[in-house]
Amino acid sequence: MEIIVNSMDWFEYTESLNSILNRLIAHYNVELMNLLKKEQTPEYREYCTNMLAEVSLLNRDTEIWQDLSLMKFYIEQYSPLTRKINELANNK
Repeated sequence: MEIIVNSMDWFEYTESLNSILNRLIAHYNVELMNLLKKEQTPEYREYCTNMLAEVSLLNRDTEIWQDLSLMKFYIEQYSPLTRKINELANNK
């Protein structure tokens, strides 16, 4: 586990990761609710279900929140997806 020297780094990363994961959880919950109202491919429904499960699991994993390098990794992994989702939502 990485030792966090600067508490502001820890705060910044936890807030960033928390925001990203919560945005993804909300997005995939809404997508799944919308899929109940319209026809959609089973593959897309499965993708949304899997992504929701994945980010929900990450959100509850206490080891991630205690390790700065893990938080950085997941921020880098999921922030592009969150940006894309936000861009699509703003263009509607």
